[in-house]
Amino acid sequence: MDTREYPWAGTPEVRTSAAGLSLCEAAPECEKNATAVGVVNFGRGEDTGENRAEFLVLAFPDAGAAHQAYVDIVEDIEELRVLTFTKVELESRGEESQGFTMGRTSDPAWRNRSLLFRHGAFIGLAHQMDDPTARRDSRILSLSSLLADRLEEANGGKPG
Repeated sequence: MDTREYPWAGTPEVRTSAAGLSLCEAAPECEKNATAVGVVNFGRGEDTGENRAEFLVLAFPDAGAAHQAYVDIVEDIEELRVLTFTKVELESRGEESQGFTMGRTSDPAWRNRSLLFRHGAFIGLAHQMDDPTARRDSRILSLSSLLADRLEEANGGKPG
């Protein structure tokens, strides 16, 4: 991460289950089959807005289980009670991907964007939040590229 844009890094959280994870709330295959979940946040500070990023990674026993969970999430994501997601076209990552805009979408100065994608046995979510700069529409592309590279490494450099 560029420390000039994201000088603060949160403590990574790692879990052995996706139970209770809001992203998997309407996706039972995700909650049932994820073997590990990792989340880390970056930004200006723990409690300050403006230009924050979140990365979430879900690991599954194999690519088939990850695919089923990905499909389940994308099909059911609009049913989430915690956040409001709207599907948008963003640059593709991994083997399957879907972009979302969420949060305060009526104010384009504070548009939150996410890219959910699957690479092999992993699902990644790159989330750009509260970016008041002119780069707010494109920052998700560099964030998701960074995460996609890490997932490819974790997948042993294999396409899937």
